[in-house]
Amino acid sequence: MRMLRTIALLLLGFSLVACSKDAFSESAKCLPTNTGYQMCVTPDLLQQLSSEEMKAEDGIFQADVFNYGVISATTIYYTDLTAKDKHILLTVFLFPEGKFDGAANPNEPPMFGQEVIREGGNVLSVAGPQDSMFDPESQDGKNITALYEAMYKAQTWVK
Repeated sequence: MRMLRTIALLLLGFSLVACSKDAFSESAKCLPTNTGYQMCVTPDLLQQLSSEEMKAEDGIFQADVFNYGVISATTIYYTDLTAKDKHILLTVFLFPEGKFDGAANPNEPPMFGQEVIREGGNVLSVAGPQDSMFDPESQDGKNITALYEAMYKAQTWVK
């Protein structure tokens, strides 16, 4: 009887570990984009984010992006904690290396953001905010600062 109880407890323990591992897996902390990369941040930041695929027909700038040869692009939004308004946080682009390099002009700010990852003949770049859109002392301001610090790091973007 004691042996059966021990086995039952072990099985229960293993199933709880399996459930908690699934509930807190890395993909649960990542926001998918259509670039093939996911933006991985802490769960409290992730719940404030949403994304939308950029399409050439969305506007003049979007059409220009696709004319430059982008493979795909996603706009990521931050929803503030108070008013629940959606704000553009960043746009992430995936370009063939040659197209990204060809769009660079050393006399101008980068058109398609800062290069974050270069691999497999492609460049993942991020165009983010120049300044916080919130009071830096507010929780939204602290969130934006944390996101700003993460968005330009290669380890934030996972395939």
